[in-house]
Amino acid sequence: MEVISSDYITRALISFVSVLIVLGAVAWWLKTKGTALGTLEGDQIRVLSRVQIDNRHKILIVEVGDSRFLIGTSPTGIAINPLAPSISDSDFDDLYKSQLENHVK
Repeated sequence: MEVISSDYITRALISFVSVLIVLGAVAWWLKTKGTALGTLEGDQIRVLSRVQIDNRHKILIVEVGDSRFLIGTSPTGIAINPLAPSISDSDFDDLYKSQLENHVK
């Protein structure tokens, strides 16, 4: 029976720890930077809201650039509907003011 030398055990442990360090560094890098790989600043997709209806169905509101979409997912497929752009507060104030002026006249 051969005796395992302490040099062999030391090299094996150093190799094992090195592999664990490399795997940990890759996992950390993918967690922090991996989701942004291949995306340009203007092409990002953001999930604004998500509602789980049951175990197999959910509804999402997604923003792509300046457009928003309502997405429904189920085991049978995906339904995508564009949402009308919402008006800003200042646009709403102007609209409300003009409607009020038309009503008062």
